[in-house]
Amino acid sequence: MGGCQSTTATGQSVSSDTTNETNLSSVKNTINDHSSESNITGVMNQNVVINNTADGNDPLMHLKCQPYNFLGLKSGGPRFMYGASYSVNQTMDVKVVQLNKDISSQSMNIYNEVSGKIQSDLTANLSKSEGHNAAKKAVNDARDETVGNIESYLNDIANKELTQGQTIEINSTTPFRYQGKCGENKNPEINQDIMVDVVAENIVNMITSDIQRKLSSQENKGKLEYDSTGGDMACEEQIGIGVIACLALLLCVYTIYYLTSSVVDDPTKAAGIVKVADSVKGVYGARTALVQAKK
Repeated sequence: MGGCQSTTATGQSVSSDTTNETNLSSVKNTINDHSSESNITGVMNQNVVINNTADGNDPLMHLKCQPYNFLGLKSGGPRFMYGASYSVNQTMDVKVVQLNKDISSQSMNIYNEVSGKIQSDLTANLSKSEGHNAAKKAVNDARDETVGNIESYLNDIANKELTQGQTIEINSTTPFRYQGKCGENKNPEINQDIMVDVVAENIVNMITSDIQRKLSSQENKGKLEYDSTGGDMACEEQIGIGVIACLALLLCVYTIYYLTSSVVDDPTKAAGIVKVADSVKGVYGARTALVQAKK
């Protein structure tokens, strides 16, 4: 995830922000490999429309994350992760893309690619072997139905004949995910590649939602137990960096105290400053190592 955050009892997300972004990029690449840019021009707000038919029953709509500050302390209450919308503030040209009719043959590959990364997240999130088995079962149970839905969705888009001047609808059946760190609740931005962006997000969300639904049924039966941070090391790293920063600050204050206490006339204080300086170097060395480990 983008920062120190975890989900709440309202719902444990099966996909971290980082994994979600990686999956979006992967699906976009597949779409681009199986499509061509049309010579038809489209203008947002005039003949290009985003149509989202998601409803409140989608399990993604119930997911929340808990924002934390740099010290690892809770910052406000839980925030919804899904429910964003594309805000159109001005007209702009949009790349109209025609999907190849063979793209639906990639449905299984797309599912396996996306669900594989989600399962890796779940393996980190869920404790005990029972949880790991539940994650694998959720991914397997959702496969056939979800692949069929993806195939139908892609076929529907690929079979649409585009003509100049017609209204082009970009359809999504799942809610959009908020952008940015937990709690920022940023709506996704519209750009020229909005057609590919929306199709890719809907596919990733279809997979995420179906796995979420399968996993929730097992969670309700008490089979699952999550760790405190959703398996994302960002929280632990952020807390560690915060503690190191506090120690460094205290050491700096201690050093200033020595510098303003007639250190020149007191050799023992001079020796003390050397020790403090070495300690500060050690603290910053630890912080640097932690940041490098995070990368």
